[in-house]
Amino acid sequence: MDPIADLGLPSHITKDDCYTAQEDAAGCSIQAHNENTFGDGYNAAGGGFEVLLWTESEITMWFFPRNAPLPPTLTSDHPDPSVFGKPLARWTFARSGCDLPRRTQDLQIVFNIEMCGDWTNGAWGAQCAAETGYSSCSDFVANNPKAFANSYWKINSVKWFKDRFRLRRDGFGNETVIPV
Repeated sequence: MDPIADLGLPSHITKDDCYTAQEDAAGCSIQAHNENTFGDGYNAAGGGFEVLLWTESEITMWFFPRNAPLPPTLTSDHPDPSVFGKPLARWTFARSGCDLPRRTQDLQIVFNIEMCGDWTNGAWGAQCAAETGYSSCSDFVANNPKAFANSYWKINSVKWFKDRFRLRRDGFGNETVIPV
């Protein structure tokens, strides 16, 4: 995978290889610089709008806090990413040789609040064991239910728009959203 480095995004890429059949099964990930995009900060802000643009050459994400001004087309049936502003994260595939359409077929959207699993148990390690006093994520979760009192989702809607836009970039970092 070939992410675009240092776009001044409000996050940094912590893992740029989206291949999930690795030892930790983590896939690609980011760390947002603003704590209202996850956890207690997200809950305190009342959540927000998570937006994903997935094209043949890249995946781009935006986050809009619930009480912030929203781009005018965000909640319409014809969203226009060109007015969304700077994204939270972007992964590009063009120069990496990754054939994204071939590798991402028959996908499903799954909402899962599983506390552990392959990635977490695999990444738990000695540091987490030392900090928590538990040798695995599963043991920690089973013995500390109050630690997860604010772990929930409230989903108002999920909208899916297919094959509506493509991004075109010039050599100066400018981008144009082109309707398909």
